[in-house]
This record gives sequence, structure tokens and C-alpha cells, in this order.
Amino acid sequence: MRGGLFLLIFLFAAFMSGCSGNEPGPRVYFVRDGLAVELPGITTVTVRSEGARVFRWQRGGEDEGALLFAGKKLLLPLEWSPGKKYSVEVRNKDTRFTSRVTAPLKPSPMLLQRVELENVIPFSIDQGTAPDTFVKFSGDNKYLAIGSSHGYLRVVEVRTGKVVYSRKIAEGTVKRIGWGEIGGQRVLYVGEQSPDGYIYCLDAMTGREIWKYRLADDIETSKPERENDSYAIYKFPGVYRLKVLPGGDVVIVGTHGWDSEGKRRYRCLVYRFDGRTGRIKWRWPSDRTLPYGLTWFDISDDGRKLLLLTSTWRPPEQTDSVYENGTLYCLNGDTGAVLWEYKVPPLRPYYERATAWQGVALSGDGRYAVIGLNDGRGMFFDTERAVKTEGGGFLQNSPLWVKELGTPVLIGDIPVSSPVSYAEAGKEEVYFVLPGTSIPSGAVKGKMRKPAPHPAANQLYAFGFDGRLRWKWKSYGSMQGIYLSGDKRWLFTVNALAGMAGSRRGGQTSPFGITLFDTSNKGAGMDKPVYLYPTEGPVFFMADISEDGRYIALVEVPFTDGKGTEKGRYRVHIIH
Repeated sequence: MRGGLFLLIFLFAAFMSGCSGNEPGPRVYFVRDGLAVELPGITTVTVRSEGARVFRWQRGGEDEGALLFAGKKLLLPLEWSPGKKYSVEVRNKDTRFTSRVTAPLKPSPMLLQRVELENVIPFSIDQGTAPDTFVKFSGDNKYLAIGSSHGYLRVVEVRTGKVVYSRKIAEGTVKRIGWGEIGGQRVLYVGEQSPDGYIYCLDAMTGREIWKYRLADDIETSKPERENDSYAIYKFPGVYRLKVLPGGDVVIVGTHGWDSEGKRRYRCLVYRFDGRTGRIKWRWPSDRTLPYGLTWFDISDDGRKLLLLTSTWRPPEQTDSVYENGTLYCLNGDTGAVLWEYKVPPLRPYYERATAWQGVALSGDGRYAVIGLNDGRGMFFDTERAVKTEGGGFLQNSPLWVKELGTPVLIGDIPVSSPVSYAEAGKEEVYFVLPGTSIPSGAVKGKMRKPAPHPAANQLYAFGFDGRLRWKWKSYGSMQGIYLSGDKRWLFTVNALAGMAGSRRGGQTSPFGITLFDTSNKGAGMDKPVYLYPTEGPVFFMADISEDGRYIALVEVPFTDGKGTEKGRYRVHIIH
């Protein structure tokens, strides 16, 4: 832990050195695969090393791979190595500047744009919730779509920061977004969480509605049982996962969980829509709703295999005669038929059922599956390994290996665990993120303070497909989410809300922001981090990375610490 903390301090210092200074001249610093130059009205940049010119850019000329943002931030392609010296001549219409710089050990992040969102009430560790927000880059990385907690959809041009349009589309939250194309026209598929739970297909450049479908007609609607319920929005029907397939179809999960007459009710469905018309090609189950929760799924790159886990945080008010709770299902993505199932054994005595949050993933080719469970287990499957069993029914599968990463351990006489809330599959590795520490539900009576962190909490694990640990990283605070570039090289996690725990006791909070890793770097966990990008306020756990890994979008949210000080703003950061 000390080594990891030292490295993060170093990464933070590198960021500050690259972004500090009030001198009137340009800011010149090294970034991933390049050099950043910032100066209003920049017109020409010439880079030399050891007396030779290595790069020249001129506004209006050939860009040679250089990218100009908002007319004042230039990203130049440059293969630099630590310790190498460069002379950078920068001109605008008024002045010429020359900076002499030495390449550092690690690159700095480059802030490209900030997009301010609507005003929201800052939340605290004890009251309210972070504003639910979603961001998604277009496939060509030219645009970023932003869905906000107040139901606004914005489309932003990445290079200029220009808001193409802003439209309120939901009487609730814009929950999920996906980019697609119909007849050469950019479209957005937008799922909301609201009393209606609509999914929309919109013209991506104007917001014009092409088609919509009301999920509440299938999975019902509801009303909050009590007034001033800060979690009321999450008790409406909503689109909890949305994936656009190569052929243009869109697959979603519609989830509705709410309390009624002292019981917990669930109504969920998986749909595959024709992206052009909105026609339902199939839904699962085909003839009824599922009485369990569905919060996540993954689908192979070709759309032919879909993986999901049925789970409920509390016992459901009813069960299904065919589909069981706490069960992993692999579906045929073309038809919605079940290919196989695995009934996850509960980790008794601490847990009565297996549950998951966003810990469900498939490898790109659909051959391998990985799940992370809230009881602290991680599992890995070969999706082609299912077999028939006596008694008929669905084919059965079982894990190739199981890792007990955050399973309960006793601290004194109190059991603590660390949920594997997030899982992802790379080309040759699988990743698990364990954000924090919890006490298993039902293990103790009443509310009890966690005596100490679980040994595996706040860690990112990377295992090979063979089950061997490749590397791991212990964060300075709570990590949430796993975001991978298309080639699986770049991985980042966000430091979201767990750092706020110290503010409740009047202490210091952990730094907020994101940590970027280069999974191609050889070595142990200490060799993988590229940089830490800090933010003033917490970062919402939903973020995005562009397909080519060049851009990252994260959402900063405002909060009030234990001393009553407001920190952070509701805004989106786009960084390189």
C-alpha cells in the first residue's frame, strides 16, 4: 500500500507540474503518445530535439495527425522517451515563445473540455444521492452524448466543446445511451428511468424522435410509498443496460423493482429491437416478466451470445417455475433462447442468494464469461463447455475457476466482505474491482459500524484466462467501474464516493478523479498506472472511454462535506 500511495502522489505531482503556472507564455507538457501545447490563438508550433526538427504544425496547413481543441489546445503526435530534451517554439499572431522541456517518466492528463450541466443540490455522505448521469462517445469519437439526472440529453462536439443541442426528454433520468446509424444517419438510442420508462430512437444531431417504446406497458409502473424519498427515482421502470449491435439492432434490459404493501416486487425483461423501426425481434422471457432483478448484461461483439445473472437484493414476492433467482444465463443473441444456465451456489451462512451489480462480462468473441459477485467471489467460464444433465431442462455449465477475493473474514467477531462489483474481460486477462467493505446482510443484528476494511477492498485484480494472478493494484480510495478501450490496452477506473467517509468524522477525504492504466506495460501492478486525473468533487461511477482510447469522459458531481463545505460542480470532463 505504501508503494501504491507513493506512486499516486508522484502521478498527482506530475499532473500538477504539467498544469501549473501562471506565466503568459504557452503551457507545454508531455501526454500519452504526444506533446500538449496550450496558448490562445496558437498558429504555429515547431518541435526540435538534438538540433533536428521532429515536428511542425501550422494552422490551416496539413495537420499531420495533430488535433486542435477549442482553438487553443493542441495535441501533437510525438513518440517521446523519458529524459529526452526538446525545444518547442510556439507562435500566435502577436508573439513567439520558446520552451525547453525534458520528457518525464510518466505523461500528464490533458483536459480538453469541460461541459457544465444543470444546477443540482449537492448531496452528502449522509443525505441525498449523486445525480445519476451517463456519457457515451460516438463510434468515430467526434461527439459525446450526455444524459443527466434531470432528464436532459446533450450532444457535444469533442474538438470544439460546442453543445450541438440540449433537450429535456425525460420526466426522470436519462439512464443509458447508445450510438447507431440508420441509412447513413447518426441516431441515438436513449433509455430513461421514469414512471413510463421509455426507450427512444432519436436523430443524433437534432434530437428529433424517430420511434419510442414504453417499457411500463410490460414491466408496470409504480408510485413512491413515501414522500421525499431520495431514492424514489430508482423505484421506477428504467433501462439499466443498452448495447447497440453491429447490424444496427439494440438490446436492452428493462428493470423495475419497487416496494408495495411491505413486499419487494420485481418485473424485468430483456429486449432486442430492430434499430430502424423499433419492432421487438425477441424478448426474454418471451411470455411473461421475470420476477427477479436484472441490473447488467454483456453481449459478444457479434451479438450472438448474451450473459446475465438474475438476482435480488431482498427476497422477491414471487418466484418463477422455469427461471431461478441467483442464476447465470447465457442466451442466444439472435433468438433469445437459453443456451445454458449455472445456478450459483449461495455463500452460506453469510448469504442466502448470489447477487451481482455490474459484474457480468463476456470476452469479445463470446467464448469466455466472467462474473463478480457481491459475496466477494469471482468466477470464469468457458461458454462452450455446457453439458446435458439427467432430467432434461437447460444445458448446465460450471466455472473453470473461482477466486475468493472479497469473501467474508472475521475481524473480531464481526464478518466483513468486499463485493466484486465490477468485472470485465480483456484479450488475455479478466479484471475485477472491489470498491469497498460491507457487512453481510443478516450476519449481525441492527446497524453496525465496519470494524476495519476488508483486506481486498479498494483493489483491482487482473487474472489470466488460466486463473493465474497477473497483477493487482490497491487504490488510495474506492475504485468503481472498469472501462476498456476497443483494443483493451487502456483501462481506467473512477474514484467515486467512498473517499467521502472521512468527512463524516471531520477527517480528510481521499482524492477524487480517475486512474488510467496501460495494460500493455510489462511488470506488476506498480508498472501499470499512467496517470491520476484529480477532480474537486466526487466522480459518478458511470463514465466512458472512446473506442480508440484517445478520450475519456467522466462526470464530476457536487457534494457537501462533514463540515458543511460545498465541493465540486455538476459537469463533464473530457480528457486525453
